[in-house]
Amino acid sequence: MTIVSGHGGDRLSPDAPSNPVGLVVNGMHIKAGIAKPRTFGFSMLERTPDAAPDRWTITDYDTHGQPFGRCRIEGRSVDCGN
Repeated sequence: MTIVSGHGGDRLSPDAPSNPVGLVVNGMHIKAGIAKPRTFGFSMLERTPDAAPDRWTITDYDTHGQPFGRCRIEGRSVDCGN
């Protein structure tokens, strides 16, 4: 599994897709993900409390700290609701 989080930089891409599922990045096919084009923000990867050690949550936030997407990770499986 690879996590790609692209909230940085100083210039937003006007051509970023609104759904990353199915894209190929460096030969890797994206099977699950979320996107909010033309939005700065940040991501937090957190271990799910009181869960098995291989359960994590990654949450995307906008610049105001409001969440706009979340994926659940368990082992090598990811569920982003899409």
